[in-house]
Amino acid sequence: MVASLQAAGLPVSDLHEGDAAYFALSSGDAFGGLATYGDVGLLRSLVVAADKRRCGAGHKLLTELLDIARANGIRDLWLLTTSAEAFFAKHGFEKADRSAAPPAIAETSQFRDLCPATAALMHLPLA
Repeated sequence: MVASLQAAGLPVSDLHEGDAAYFALSSGDAFGGLATYGDVGLLRSLVVAADKRRCGAGHKLLTELLDIARANGIRDLWLLTTSAEAFFAKHGFEKADRSAAPPAIAETSQFRDLCPATAALMHLPLA
């Protein structure tokens, strides 16, 4: 998983922050993480194998991650992206100003240090 994240240019130095849990499709073609901070979640490091993109693996994994988030009581889900804003917008996420990030998200390494200021902050209310 780490090699896939690095190959996609995604950060790996903070993978365990926020009690993050990582999930893979049974095919091993896609990985994603979910960090939880009470009832707020940060979608982490969604990556699909290059040869499996545009085949539905990302959609399937995101659907599973949303189900897991809801089952774990997450009411607000956030993410940062530099390359997949359109993908997440198709799934209901809305772009938010970085000043709108709740403290739990704004204090993460990903928000503060690892994602550039140009990364889009996106939000999806789950409750």
